[in-house]
Amino acid sequence: MFNITPIAIMGIIALTFYKFSELLIRKRERLQIIDKISDISSGEGFDIEKLLAARCNVSAKFSALRYGSILAGLGVGLLIAFAICQLAFGYQISNDDVTYYIKNAISVIYCGSTLLFGGIGLLVCYMIERRKQEK
Repeated sequence: MFNITPIAIMGIIALTFYKFSELLIRKRERLQIIDKISDISSGEGFDIEKLLAARCNVSAKFSALRYGSILAGLGVGLLIAFAICQLAFGYQISNDDVTYYIKNAISVIYCGSTLLFGGIGLLVCYMIERRKQEK
């Protein structure tokens, strides 16, 4: 069986990087909201709850699309990697026959294609979100 420790470590590192970048982005968004509040005069009957609710609805509105697109991208990446490994290294490989270099090549193929197609899925999601927000 495969050792799951490297996968867990990479997952923790990726999650930490994502949460840190999300923290910085949300800070910038909060500063933009504060700037909008300062620009609006207080005599116009400004309602801050509506402004904050509108921002929260936009980010929650596309969450299913984001998760679906990244999972679809990861699935396609794994499928492509499986096809590449089967075509390149054959169907008859057992664990005893596989050398160290072939195992490394297979792991690089799986990792690279999974990340590539996951990123492509997120780019497609971004373009769809952008198009829907412009309408």
